[in-house]
Amino acid sequence: MPGVVETYPWHAEAWQALHARHAQGRLPHALLLDGPPGIGRHAFARRIAGALLCRQPDAGTGDACAECPACRQFASGSHPDFRHVRLLLKGESVGGKKRDSDASQILIDQVRELGTALGMSAQHGGWKVALIDPADQMMPAAANALLKTLEEPTPRTLLVLVVTHPRRLLATIRSRCQTVTLKVPARDAARAWLAERKIADGEALLAMADGAPLQAMQLAEEGAAKARHKAFDSFLAVASGREDPVTVAAAWSGADTPRLLGWLGGWLVDMIRIKQAPGMSLLDNLDLGDRMQGLVEHIELHELFARLDELQRARRLVTTQVNTQLLCEELLLGWRPGPGN
Repeated sequence: MPGVVETYPWHAEAWQALHARHAQGRLPHALLLDGPPGIGRHAFARRIAGALLCRQPDAGTGDACAECPACRQFASGSHPDFRHVRLLLKGESVGGKKRDSDASQILIDQVRELGTALGMSAQHGGWKVALIDPADQMMPAAANALLKTLEEPTPRTLLVLVVTHPRRLLATIRSRCQTVTLKVPARDAARAWLAERKIADGEALLAMADGAPLQAMQLAEEGAAKARHKAFDSFLAVASGREDPVTVAAAWSGADTPRLLGWLGGWLVDMIRIKQAPGMSLLDNLDLGDRMQGLVEHIELHELFARLDELQRARRLVTTQVNTQLLCEELLLGWRPGPGN
């Protein structure tokens, strides 16, 4: 996506290592950019591209100057030596064919066009850079076509493959790339970064985002922290007998059910932690710890594990054609207190 290249502090170590490799003339012809969603993998890939295409990059950091004609072209999405291969949207064309729906895979025609472009001389006489994101969503024929490009690299050409699941790529593709792994930052650093941007509930948001700051920021924009507290309130009401599980199931099935079940899974894992080693320091949902503590006092550990197994089965089913209300009812009915509780 054209625009200003974002940089993030948790990328510093990976960037410095890559910059040093480039300064020593050891930059490979293909990079596999790995790491979890929500930490800026695409931004890091664009940072690499911008730096290589820039006419006067910073000698100390290796970053693009953001001011030269090449940088302005790159920011506007018009640099002739940069290619971005992505999932096509409805109405976009490739190979003379217009899409009638959004694509779920990168197509062979896209990779063939890329191979043709990379086989030509750079129009600006410098580097040619291609970004493939998400590279682990190439159709098999497209992956085979890319392999041919990787087997015959042209000088001063870099392919950057952004992946979430590297094992979905052909082993022969992975073997021809050098892997750069971006990691989730330390929780304190991520929380401080969110606080600098005036984002409240940073701890809770990071728990929901598995520690990924950009995902946490998106959740904040969606009002997810408030929705999560509301969902926990209704869950606790069912578990204490104050709310009808069928009523709550109807509400859950009408919302974002996969996300709700994901939250429930996180609560269950924390309840198991409390049961095994009482205390709050290891909890992901620290803000809900006291309320979970009271809930698990009357539940045996083996019951919590059994409910976690049931939940994992439900999370697999929720992406199918299953009736989500019945699925939620089945889960929540198990939490309704029995006689004498």
